[in-house]
Amino acid sequence: MLRPLILIVLMALAPGWARSQKLKTVVPEKPVLLFPIKQAGKWGYIDNAGKLAVALQFDSAGVFSEGLAAVRLGDKYGFIDPAGKYVIDPLLLYADAFSEGLAAVGVVGKDGSGSYCYINKAGKIVVSFKKVKPEDIGGVYRFSQGLARVNIQDKYRFIDKTGKFIGIQKFDWAGDYSDGLAPVKIKQAGYVVEKLSCGYINKTGKMVIKPQFDDGGPFVDGLARVKTGGKYGYINKIGKMVINPAFDDAQDFSQEMAGVKVEDKWGFISKGGQQAIEPQFLEVRPFSEDLAGIKAGEVWGYADKTGKIAVDTQFDEVFKFSNGLGMIKNDGDYGYINKNGESIWEPVE
Repeated sequence: MLRPLILIVLMALAPGWARSQKLKTVVPEKPVLLFPIKQAGKWGYIDNAGKLAVALQFDSAGVFSEGLAAVRLGDKYGFIDPAGKYVIDPLLLYADAFSEGLAAVGVVGKDGSGSYCYINKAGKIVVSFKKVKPEDIGGVYRFSQGLARVNIQDKYRFIDKTGKFIGIQKFDWAGDYSDGLAPVKIKQAGYVVEKLSCGYINKTGKMVIKPQFDDGGPFVDGLARVKTGGKYGYINKIGKMVINPAFDDAQDFSQEMAGVKVEDKWGFISKGGQQAIEPQFLEVRPFSEDLAGIKAGEVWGYADKTGKIAVDTQFDEVFKFSNGLGMIKNDGDYGYINKNGESIWEPVE
């Protein structure tokens, strides 16, 4: 049975070259400056000025990715363009966002059962799992750096864009590729209670950093968060600990800063491991567009990279800024603000 898609929004092309003598200029796709909103039980989209751009008509709506957004009508999903026009009709059982030109979706088979596959922007199936029973697939995920992880019979493997499996080893957990490496976990023998150890594989599936950590995150700008001995630190791409494991919890680096927890308070460190913002907050979100969500008492706001409060703490919850707007939540409803803290869309049902 296909898992349901929860499209509640909580939130480039790499340089290429031609094989011929003539070089092709790759123009990065411009972001779609539309934001999903909900009102009176229906979803639509606003622009960054708060004007309704796509009418309230969907039962759920996702963010635009690579020019298209997944939306739901009833129990079926499809994809729309920025004008609100269907590019892929709402006939899908499941739909995830496009990444690197492909999207993971659920389709109805000839026998009426559901199955996972990947489609391109024309809606054509380009990767399918004909040799795998639909009930054995526990999940399919977005492509990252040319590879996507899939869960088959509770084990993780990676496929390329032709559907070919990478390597032969199966993992008990896996994360996405970043900086050419992916975190994976395998069970360790000899323990009464199940113990998983985290290591890293390269894009051929070879283990290049042996499983030795209790937890691990993706590499960002050459550093990855890992947990060992009950504390978090950061390693480089050869597995060397470059920021000592001294934190009770930690986040991945974003905009060259990472949230870290010392005892019961969160602050931020730089890529050199220096304290950039002293631990003082109850919770934090990663930096995005030079602002990070911070929680003081029972309410959230935003701080800049010096730790100064940029948007007063006043919201039930906040999410990262994207294209100039930050999503906020009050009384169970979602809205948007700009970087001055001014409301662009009020969080009302």
